[in-house]
Amino acid sequence: MLKLIRTTIVATGLFSFVLLASPGTVMADNRGDVECPPGEPACDLYAGEDGEGSPESPSDDSPTSPIGDDHDENGPAPGEGDGSECAAIEYTDLPVEEWPEKCQPEPESDPVPGLAAAARDRLALPGPDLAASPADRQLVHLPVWLAVSESSWNSVSASVTAGSVTVTATAAPSRVVWDLGDGSEVECEGPGTIWRPGMAPDAESPDGCDYTYTRSASEVDVTATVYWTVAWTSTTGDSGSFADLATVSETTWEVAEARSVIVR
Repeated sequence: MLKLIRTTIVATGLFSFVLLASPGTVMADNRGDVECPPGEPACDLYAGEDGEGSPESPSDDSPTSPIGDDHDENGPAPGEGDGSECAAIEYTDLPVEEWPEKCQPEPESDPVPGLAAAARDRLALPGPDLAASPADRQLVHLPVWLAVSESSWNSVSASVTAGSVTVTATAAPSRVVWDLGDGSEVECEGPGTIWRPGMAPDAESPDGCDYTYTRSASEVDVTATVYWTVAWTSTTGDSGSFADLATVSETTWEVAEARSVIVR
């Protein structure tokens, strides 16, 4: 009667082994019988390419050689450089600041600058509403009072929120530059003063924001550019500023000669 014998077989050559044998014997095709020690119903068989080998000294080329002993000296050992150490440390109670440098998480980017830029881009700045006097027809040698309406000279704000952080950008008009169409420019530090009926028609503007033409012209193209200072604040306590923004309005004036009229 045949009996199944427990056998450990390691081979690197093209050998086939038969696991059925009489008690105390391990049989290998083309290799003959292998006698187990007396009293042992089963034993392990190790074989190399030359058929030799023993349980104490398996072949160096045998796949049973421990990985840790024969790993490539030029490659990492298990757990070295394969990310397993960092992956495992995430599940420990070790504080992040005590993690190895290679395992430290990437620092989170600061969202505030991006939110500040987004708030600035949301600012809805009005173009200057021109309020010069006279309105359309100017006279040579008579001061033109240059002004923009108060409705277009107010601060404007916009806010952007992400999570618990809110950034607010505020633009404030600071100055206006007038291009008078004849090559001259006038810069005013404020909106200027609007001329009102009852004021002397030949008086200069009290804030110096005026201009006097010396030549007539059928039309001159006039441009007023308002410059806005932009600052931002954040709920995080951060703050800053951006470069000035500008808004522009244009109009066309006639510059006429003043004529004397004799009344009898």
